[in-house]
Amino acid sequence: MGKLIGRAVFALAVLILTGFVLSGSSFAHSDDEDKLGEKVAKEVEQRWEVVTDPYKVALAEMVLDKCAPFAERKLNYRIKVIEEKSPNAFAIPGGRIYITTGMLDFARSDDELAAVIAHEIVHSDKNHILRQASRNQKLTIGALLVAVASKGQGAVMLLANLAQVAIMNAYSRDFEREADLGALHILQEAGYEPSAAVTVLERLKMEQLKRPYVDPGIFMDHPKTEERIDYILKAMEKEGLQVNRKIPLGLLRTKVVEVAERYNLLVDDLVVCWGPKVPEVFEILERLAHVIDENLKLETAPYDIAIMETKEGKALRIGRAIALYNKDMREGMPSLEEIRKRLVLALENAKKQHPTANYFR
Repeated sequence: MGKLIGRAVFALAVLILTGFVLSGSSFAHSDDEDKLGEKVAKEVEQRWEVVTDPYKVALAEMVLDKCAPFAERKLNYRIKVIEEKSPNAFAIPGGRIYITTGMLDFARSDDELAAVIAHEIVHSDKNHILRQASRNQKLTIGALLVAVASKGQGAVMLLANLAQVAIMNAYSRDFEREADLGALHILQEAGYEPSAAVTVLERLKMEQLKRPYVDPGIFMDHPKTEERIDYILKAMEKEGLQVNRKIPLGLLRTKVVEVAERYNLLVDDLVVCWGPKVPEVFEILERLAHVIDENLKLETAPYDIAIMETKEGKALRIGRAIALYNKDMREGMPSLEEIRKRLVLALENAKKQHPTANYFR
């Protein structure tokens, strides 16, 4: 291998003398990157079956299409789904992204899927794979490209190395941080919930606690998962973005349903309020559901769901919003105290589904 790399470096020197060397920046704007991506794609697709299921492909492509316009480099971004139960996603040169069926199953929402795909878009946008491979091989990007372009076993091994860097997401801390924070920006611009960048990492952390041997794929510890969560949360705070985990997790969802002779207001699967089946009660429950949707979050402390005295009389408060006044209650409806108790229980149940988060830091 050393002799093969040495020959590639010698070839590079000849190219420099004749003025035909490709710099890292010119390469980033040429068709050569796409051609290299084709070669790496062959390495990848020899290992895994490419999935053609229309729903899975359409879902991945829809999210990519929403996120890709916010990359800095206008590459021909495209995505393929591969059959693999482990949750993973990775980028190779030329804007090509792969995502596993395991990751499609792992993501709890389009927001979480977007967080994963946006992360890979940044890796591709910033040319991290070539920059990381050049660091690993202790070669300039130009020398690496000459070596890959050459024929023989050395080129084969370097292509395999490029594929391995991508598949294992074996990036340095600075590249991972750049991808994490860049993904946060893309999520905002594309209209996805930025908190998904946090929840998907927190859920991986939970998987690692349950199964320490799990291959973390996209979330390999470069840097530690907890460190990544921490700097994403700090970046959100700096940018004035409120953390709202319930949106990407699909928790604390409300609905008003008709059951026999009454209306029930559910938060997830728990009945938190009810009343006789009359239009007035339905309107009260709909208004309460709206306040819960806007103000009850996984980050809400139980003491922020409270009964308080106001000028209008006793009231139920969620966060800073008044949810119900006692004077608005109708016969057959529970007390404010009972509603509060059930809201706190709904909050506790939701947090049990996502227990690794530190909600109050």
